[in-house]
Amino acid sequence: MIERRFTLAGIPLLTLATGPESRPAVLFYHGLHSDKETHRKELESLAAHGFLAVGVDAIAHGERRLPDLSAYLNSGDNLLGQVAKLLRPTLEEIPLLVDHFTFTGCGPVGLAGISFGGMLAFAAAAREPRLRAVVAILGDPSWYQPDPSACAKTALFAWNGGRDQHVDPRGAREFMSQLRQQYPDGDFEYREYPNSDHFMEPNDWSDGWKASLAWFEQHLKNAQR
Repeated sequence: MIERRFTLAGIPLLTLATGPESRPAVLFYHGLHSDKETHRKELESLAAHGFLAVGVDAIAHGERRLPDLSAYLNSGDNLLGQVAKLLRPTLEEIPLLVDHFTFTGCGPVGLAGISFGGMLAFAAAAREPRLRAVVAILGDPSWYQPDPSACAKTALFAWNGGRDQHVDPRGAREFMSQLRQQYPDGDFEYREYPNSDHFMEPNDWSDGWKASLAWFEQHLKNAQR
């Protein structure tokens, strides 16, 4: 496994790959209060499947964590409003990352995110049309209210826990249903695991992650050929 750590325009990155050859890249975004190291297992899994796995520290997290992130999140009128203040500038960094990895021969580019990162993933599907495949895990698009037409050409897969007490699955469920209704020929899939909370049942997590890998295999590797 080839591991590299570097900073691009102030964005801390961790990349993993099984070789030096050009390959599709997958940007991976962590949850709230977390960092790019947290999902190393998933990064290694992506790398083992032939992708350049790119762990990204979101704004105010990881190597650029706020000194007291909890105090910041509790300083506004509502938690979601404070979270959105971190999501929006993180979202605006994604085109730069797509530029970099595309220009260095690691494309096409996909993106996955969990929880906070899943919220980001829904917005990224609308914000950056060059993302060929996006996986939103335990996320909710409601904070961004993406226009379905902006996601029409992106292969978007979302999965949530039906009993999630932290991220209401209704937002993802309704948005994905709207996408499928408006664009029946689009590449959209939604799964909801009825017995899982935000901390998913192991079997549900395993199933969702295997489906995510298959999604990237289908929509990034096939696009590369």
